[in-house]
Amino acid sequence: MSRTFLKLNLTASDKVKIPPSRLAPMTREAMDDAHKAVYDSIVNSARGVKPKKDGSLGGPFNSYAYASPEIAKAVDNLGNAIRYSATNVSDDLQELAISMVGAQFKADFEWWAHCRLAIKNGVPADAMEAIRIGKTPDFGNSQQGKRQQAVYEFVNTYFAKSRVSDELYAKTREAVGGDSGIVELTMSMGYYCNVCALLNIFVINPPKKFFVEE
Repeated sequence: MSRTFLKLNLTASDKVKIPPSRLAPMTREAMDDAHKAVYDSIVNSARGVKPKKDGSLGGPFNSYAYASPEIAKAVDNLGNAIRYSATNVSDDLQELAISMVGAQFKADFEWWAHCRLAIKNGVPADAMEAIRIGKTPDFGNSQQGKRQQAVYEFVNTYFAKSRVSDELYAKTREAVGGDSGIVELTMSMGYYCNVCALLNIFVINPPKKFFVEE
């Protein structure tokens, strides 16, 4: 099945209609103290999330204000840990897997945020474009490329079959450096499935510059 969705760096000629979000922006001033603590944790984290002009947070983070503070705090803590404490998986493999989750669910924001990081960390740009349009990517024959190929097959097979074979499991386990690596890779996939659900169900869009070149 083709997974074609929005490309990076769209121009005005693409004439993309930006749909409105289903959740109203929530400013810090409108929150109770418990939610303000979560808001502050997000803004002050290493993720570099900054308030928008209206004072709300972009990405999936605005939706946290609508959940109980306990759930919001737990999800935020997990996300922060996945991004910065999953040290057993190299950045290129981590970002490749996260981007593939975004591609699977056609989550434009997720793709915008992590495709660039995958490329920055050594995943070939042509391979990422192939993933975006649902074609088979070529990662090359280097050792790094072979590791990326293993992770691609692992994520792609799981989404296609909800299982992976013993052979593919062993191949991916070796690619990510052992049991800790494959556990963290799988946990990352699960967390970003949740992120994509928030983005898609609540129609959370990437920044405007994603749609129209400024």
